[in-house]
Amino acid sequence: MADRIALVLDRILNAFIVLTCLLMMLIGGYTFYDRLIHGEILNGGLFPANGKDGPVSADSAFIRNQIGWLTIDDTNINYPIMQGKDNVEYLDKNIYGESNASGSIFLEWSNDKQLQDEFSIIYGQSTMPDLMFGSLDQYLKKDYFGAHQNGMIFTSDHQYEFRVFAAYEAETSDGFIFNPAIRTADNIRNYIKSRADIYKEPDPDCRIVALSTCTKEKELQRTVVFATISEK
Repeated sequence: MADRIALVLDRILNAFIVLTCLLMMLIGGYTFYDRLIHGEILNGGLFPANGKDGPVSADSAFIRNQIGWLTIDDTNINYPIMQGKDNVEYLDKNIYGESNASGSIFLEWSNDKQLQDEFSIIYGQSTMPDLMFGSLDQYLKKDYFGAHQNGMIFTSDHQYEFRVFAAYEAETSDGFIFNPAIRTADNIRNYIKSRADIYKEPDPDCRIVALSTCTKEKELQRTVVFATISEK
């Protein structure tokens, strides 16, 4: 009798383990699908081409809080730029305002939406290598840095040429970088030069934009890529 009870309990335990594994696989599969499908929507041409070929017009910018478009030549970075009421709103929300693990690319809430500030920051997640800002860590490699420096940023009123000039890993506590509203292009340029792992002299008299994302496996650091922008 005891043996029969033990056998039944063993079967129940095995069934529980199998069901738990299946549930974990389903959750993992859904998360992967969620990230993949949103990446395909944005990178695969299903998203309306606002800003990809010119400024975002008042008529075409039908998505609330979209302020522009960022594209970097020969990379996966080709996304609309959002701007929320703070720097949390679009961390886990897609461009339609729906919950999404990959979030959106978004401008620092305190920056001018036309990128007229001397120093601006654009944030994005790095949840997958080829989505959002998942490839920014590649800029810490000299060969990649040298081959992927040019891009464009479009807003409703401006077209900016985008040229990368520096990259490094910054501490999340670095108030000099992550408080852009009080910085000028000159003092931020000198600060970057003193710390950057990879640096080239930027074009003078240009505004500066930083692209920032979480550094993989380093919770208290951010990978930051710096570029000058100038009117096209």
